Amino acid sequence: MRIRRSVGPILALAITAMTAAVLAPTAIDDNFNDNSLDTDLWRVRHEGGVTLRERHQRLDARADGATGFLSFHYLELRDWGINWKRNFNASIKYKIDIPAPPSDRFAAIQFGLAFTEPNPLANGVSIAVIRADDGWWLAWFLIEDGDIIDFARKRLSQVSGTLEISWNKSLDRLSISAAGKTLYLDDLYLDFGGEFGTAPVIVRFGVGVDGGDMEFSGSQVNIDDFQFDGHTRPR
Repeated sequence: MRIRRSVGPILALAITAMTAAVLAPTAIDDNFNDNSLDTDLWRVRHEGGVTLRERHQRLDARADGATGFLSFHYLELRDWGINWKRNFNASIKYKIDIPAPPSDRFAAIQFGLAFTEPNPLANGVSIAVIRADDGWWLAWFLIEDGDIIDFARKRLSQVSGTLEISWNKSLDRLSISAAGKTLYLDDLYLDFGGEFGTAPVIVRFGVGVDGGDMEFSGSQVNIDDFQFDGHTRPR
């Protein structure tokens, strides 16, 4: 049984994922190097004053100062999903090179995995690299019925790296690593498998800030490459 743990707003990252149907396993790789977002692959979502743009052979994020509580901008894979009953892997090459924000603000690159419909934001796992006032962090957050019931984090010493996510169904383990640090989330299927059903999820990632106005230039927060080994789904 997991013990519910209370966390502050900086750690309360939103889950960003939705469910879908499954076909055969395959893989994709978008290195964002043609300076034009592939809208056949990605669907754009946003809230508040954070924008994403593909330029300089990468995906740049920018906050213009008019940011508020959990402002974000992220991409949702249109035709790709994952299935918790099968292994999958994903990676995001990132950089968050910004000065330390005030204690009530943060910037993050996030990766969201949901368990089930009809409200996928209420149950799932949020994975993030976070820039807070006390440094950079690798973290996961387990959300049930809209509440964070468990979390873990490790301090990072580098502003850039590759966020790697791997699900091993036979071990019932989600592995998360970045910049030489690794976190594990065990027994997801044991604890929540009854909620999973057979539906996979759509993968999303993005940049968010919390706690009022915050500015950072696009050259300081970016994603160079996204890779995903999952399943296609029908439109």
